Amino acid sequence: MNVTGLGYIPGGTWISSDENLKENVTDLSDALGVIDQLSPKSYDYLVEEYPQLGLPTGQQYGFMAQDLEQAIPEAVKDITFQATLDSAGQVLYPALSTKIVNTDAVIPFLVAAIKEQQQQIAAMQAQLDQCCATNPGLAPEGNGTKKHAPATGELQEQRLLVVPNPVAELTTLEYYVPTAGRVVLQVATLDGKSMVTLREEMAEAGAYSYTWNTGKLAAGTYFCTYLLDGAVVVQRAVKVK
Repeated sequence: MNVTGLGYIPGGTWISSDENLKENVTDLSDALGVIDQLSPKSYDYLVEEYPQLGLPTGQQYGFMAQDLEQAIPEAVKDITFQATLDSAGQVLYPALSTKIVNTDAVIPFLVAAIKEQQQQIAAMQAQLDQCCATNPGLAPEGNGTKKHAPATGELQEQRLLVVPNPVAELTTLEYYVPTAGRVVLQVATLDGKSMVTLREEMAEAGAYSYTWNTGKLAAGTYFCTYLLDGAVVVQRAVKVK
């Protein structure tokens, strides 16, 4: 069936999908690899050059048939539009060979790709949990505790203090929040590579302390960074053997 112009089906298009009608059923594999090959485009049809096709006007969205065919060959077919003749049998528009696509075929790959991605995320999370379990010096411990006592003059001025420093196995990061805002405490190596985010919260104004377990950290120099709504304070922390 060839519909010229806009086709409208109120009840949608239904196809046979009962498992009793199918064989050779297998799960899709490497769906992420297939989706990675696709390159969605925006485009305008050559309406005036091919009036016999009833192509839609205005900006469209989809895939190039040649590109889709490389990723999902079954989603593309070759078709020939027969020549259009006038009442006298004269050719108005010659026969045209072109490609048509079934973009619904992309949907199962999208679903499978999302599931593959979720499995990867779960595996990465498990690795992260295992890393933090075996290296507690890299894992957040407890919550930042708001101190009832007012902040000292040094803490108000510095915003972040590492006590003691050189650090002990349990070291306290004292930080001062002058006005309520988003606070982040991070630790980085001497060359600036981020190691872990110890604390991230929306904090009220006041003085806070955070217990940092450095027991599994190797001896060396680290940078403790305190961020408050874009303002950055960095303190050097030294771990000795």
